[in-house]
Amino acid sequence: MADFVPSNVTDLKREDVAEQVRLLFEQNTPTYQAMQKLTKGEFTEKGVRLPLYVRRPGGHTAYSPLASDFNAPVGPQTTSMFVYPTYYAIAEIMDETTMMMFQNTKQNNVESFLQIQKMWPEAAMWRINRMYHGDGSGALAFSSATLATPGPAQSLTCTTTAAATPGQTKGAVYLEEGHTYQAWNTTTNAARGTFTVTTAGRSSCTINLTSGSITSGDPIVDVGSYAKWHRGLGHLIRSATGLLQGLNTANYLDLLSTGLDLAGAAPTPQTIHSLKGSIITRYNDTTAENGLTGVLTPGQLRRLAAQGYNFREYIANMDGADTTKGVPNKYQDHDTVFVEDASADDDRGYFWKNGCLENYEQMPFGEKRLDGQDWRMLLGANNAGSGRYQKAWGCSSNPAIVFPRGTAFFYRGEIASISTQVSP
Repeated sequence: MADFVPSNVTDLKREDVAEQVRLLFEQNTPTYQAMQKLTKGEFTEKGVRLPLYVRRPGGHTAYSPLASDFNAPVGPQTTSMFVYPTYYAIAEIMDETTMMMFQNTKQNNVESFLQIQKMWPEAAMWRINRMYHGDGSGALAFSSATLATPGPAQSLTCTTTAAATPGQTKGAVYLEEGHTYQAWNTTTNAARGTFTVTTAGRSSCTINLTSGSITSGDPIVDVGSYAKWHRGLGHLIRSATGLLQGLNTANYLDLLSTGLDLAGAAPTPQTIHSLKGSIITRYNDTTAENGLTGVLTPGQLRRLAAQGYNFREYIANMDGADTTKGVPNKYQDHDTVFVEDASADDDRGYFWKNGCLENYEQMPFGEKRLDGQDWRMLLGANNAGSGRYQKAWGCSSNPAIVFPRGTAFFYRGEIASISTQVSP
């Protein structure tokens, strides 16, 4: 005699579905929110001109009564930097049967149609947040492997070590399954290879290289997006010479920020103190360190907080306490406001005084609907309409640095002993 078991009546049992859909990933945007607070007024395709004095008046003379002729005067000189809008969008295409399924049978839905719609703008803001740490190249990763031949099931390993240039510590964290990317040849300014991620990973991922090749050192970008992103902190706050908002910083060294190369050492409170000293030196004003904003990862900030742990424990024992106190939860340095963002580069931290950075917006982030429509029917192959509908989200903006003297950063900090997105 066989027992009566659940498999005998599986077809008679309704499927149980949890009432809440949870994200397997995070989509928080701390730096995006901080940069939005810096947004300025009207911004058009003509851009914004930022005038600068680049030379003081001259002609100083030290003279005697017997030789009292003054030197010829030298007048002050101005120049200008320029900021222009960049453009970003993420498209959404949905079949009409999917739309009707969620709109007409609401009692059977785990999530509402509007809740599903939130996924696109949230994903977009998460991507924009990461790009606020970049240099405008749009690099999501840097290949440390060379793949010469197209084909499936190939392993793409990406850089995870600190470097002089930004964006090198994230491995393959920002390369997502099912998404298509390009490896970019920065010499020819053309795509070297195109691939789709089939299995995501942290330091490496499995890809289908559909065309071309990949060379070690290539930046990995969204298709066709190389050097078209807004200029993030890695471009604006830097010590390397090059073009900055239309000016060659080799000719105007005051446009460069103070950069402290840790060369593999761990950031300490002394690191922050030294950077503040650099800002004070450039202003020649002891109050210049006031009103700073700093962007660091949770791993770096918690290491800074932990560096006072031994002293804290010693004081507790001196007071006769019978309980050891844990590591302080936060690091505080005068009135500096810290933005804690895991999407920041793990080996560096950026600092700026109030008023030194500005964010210009031609179109704030939101739904792109200049035609006034919520959804647009795609015309289809015969230009007669279809059962497919489209909408898009995006923005047109660009941050700018307007006062480099009040900015500083450290780079190539040690990351092996802290939590990172590659090794949480």
